[in-house]
Amino acid sequence: ASCGVGTVYSEASLVCEPCEAGTVQRGQVCEACGKGSYANEAGMVQCIPCDKGMFADATSMTACRACPAHSEVPAGSLQQSASECECLDWFVFGCRWHAWQLLVLCLGVLLLALMAWVA
Repeated sequence: ASCGVGTVYSEASLVCEPCEAGTVQRGQVCEACGKGSYANEAGMVQCIPCDKGMFADATSMTACRACPAHSEVPAGSLQQSASECECLDWFVFGCRWHAWQLLVLCLGVLLLALMAWVA
């Protein structure tokens, strides 16, 4: 049977059905979008690459995942894993610092300043 764009013939229902979100039409079959891309609607014919700062770490994704705070996937990356996310250069303390680490750093600086002032 000849089906429209984004649809394939289903032997089970005997009608043309749209490819599910996360997949795209490739000839007469629906194919999963690969890592680094997604298909957010049913009936798509082309997977969409993830935007800057996003990644798709599995096949058949309907949306990309965001990198952790203060990080992004650099240009030219495959955008297939959170491990590709890099700290933004402008983020002074780096994106992997937790609040308690910053607190310890600040307290340490204050303690050193107090010791220098008392001495």
